[in-house]
Amino acid sequence: MACENKVDYFIIDNTFDYKKVQVPCGMTNPHGERAVCHICIKDRSKMESLRQHDENVAADNAMLESIGWGEM
Repeated sequence: MACENKVDYFIIDNTFDYKKVQVPCGMTNPHGERAVCHICIKDRSKMESLRQHDENVAADNAMLESIGWGEM
């Protein structure tokens, strides 16, 4: 994704307080998932592109697993 927006996440730090973390749209968030900003999530074409990308990655990983290589 070519989006320049950042997505805010609030995580608990060591002092039982919350810390704000900003993640660029399209990158991995603190929960291990893809961060998607409020603008991109409303764009059907971008979301369809992300869904297709995820399906392609799953198909590649399934093929690699079938020949014994595992995920790359």
